[in-house]
Amino acid sequence: MFTQRIGLKRAHKCQVSPIGMIVAISIIANSNKESIPLGEDIEMLQSRLLSCALAVVTALSFFDQVWASGFAIYDHGAKEQAQGNAVVATVDTPAAVFYNPSRLEVLDGANAEVGVSAGRSVLRFDSDLSGENIEVSSTPLVPYAFYSYQISNKMTLGAGLYSSMGNRIDYPNDWEGRFLVTSSEFKQVNFALSAGVRISDRTAVGLSVGMARSTIELENRIDLTPFTLPGEGSARLTAEGYGAYGILGVHHDFGPRFGIGAVYTTPMKISYDGHASYSVPAPLTPLFPNGGADTSLTVPQSAVVGAAWRFSPDWVAEVDVQWVDWNELEEQKIEFERTTAVVRDTSIPYRLKSTWTYRVGTLYRISDTSQWRAGYAFDPSASRNSGMSPILPDVDNHTFTVGYGYKKGSWNLDGFLAYNYGAPRKVNNSLPRMPEHRGTYQSQTIGGGVSVTYSF
Repeated sequence: MFTQRIGLKRAHKCQVSPIGMIVAISIIANSNKESIPLGEDIEMLQSRLLSCALAVVTALSFFDQVWASGFAIYDHGAKEQAQGNAVVATVDTPAAVFYNPSRLEVLDGANAEVGVSAGRSVLRFDSDLSGENIEVSSTPLVPYAFYSYQISNKMTLGAGLYSSMGNRIDYPNDWEGRFLVTSSEFKQVNFALSAGVRISDRTAVGLSVGMARSTIELENRIDLTPFTLPGEGSARLTAEGYGAYGILGVHHDFGPRFGIGAVYTTPMKISYDGHASYSVPAPLTPLFPNGGADTSLTVPQSAVVGAAWRFSPDWVAEVDVQWVDWNELEEQKIEFERTTAVVRDTSIPYRLKSTWTYRVGTLYRISDTSQWRAGYAFDPSASRNSGMSPILPDVDNHTFTVGYGYKKGSWNLDGFLAYNYGAPRKVNNSLPRMPEHRGTYQSQTIGGGVSVTYSF
């Protein structure tokens, strides 16, 4: 579902927040199927591998443009997003690598899927202190590529290249919270290998094992008045890190009408190596030395359970519930290579809480070639009021989706449209270098996307 969330969890919740790093700079700088023969024709095999490689390269060419103006991203598979991402019990595309690897076993032969989600996200902050109304926008682009290959009538393998988290937000350089943050960008690229295995007539299990590469770029202004100097300086931090994770999935069909699915995603620790740089008047450069900065974060564990009911051969609906343990992001420790009286190692509290997200989706087949889809999701804020920050201004999100799918021969074309409404949220707290943080945040996103799947 394309629910670009400006704030904590979306441009839509895996999950590493750069909040601690930017806050640290602010504090420091400012104090089913027949077996496929294994001995298949070599030319055919080469063709399949080439198709998969092209899909992956296509996705990689876009990943530098992943500007998700929120946090956890569920923008994979136009079919799944059209159903509000309520698909853990019914997903039947190669995107099962991400949604539920146990569902890979329903795919015959080989399948390659590439797609992209895009949109426009707008965040508004109405300050109670200055009366200032600030709007910041972004145009996130989220590409992805998935592949599945059936090796027997009981096992299918898969691979995926996608982004599970992202954040992009830019404030004016003269806004009231500039000493806390002016720019925050977070990108993550995931590569996963998967397997789905049918262990009985009605039950299958699956596993995805992945690696993630994460980058962070953060900026804020520096108040020079404590140094009896006019004007302002600036601080910038860039960092890169890697982590590993696993996704465990299962699904069970109780009969032709009713089935359930469940997925557990492990925590992931990402260790970052970074560099902090400062722009200040010459007399202050000894106090603000450029140098390395190291930190780490643990991406929260999560679990999803879904139940699907088939009303008729053409109509199915599903309800999913997801839990994300955001409490795991209570604290982030940051160490600087070069410390001074004002640049010091620090530990930043996050003040987050675990959340429950609710999704419902439906699919109706109107012919052998066409399907209509729709969905809704409610994703509550993970920020406690005391920790609500302009770095990741999280609000309660309501997402509405519709979509259409067309099949012709071995090709499937899917598309969707989505509207995300971030309900107004009042905030009244004190933050580092922003002692009075009072006002109202709200957001909205209009987006959509397409994906193309080819079955070999």
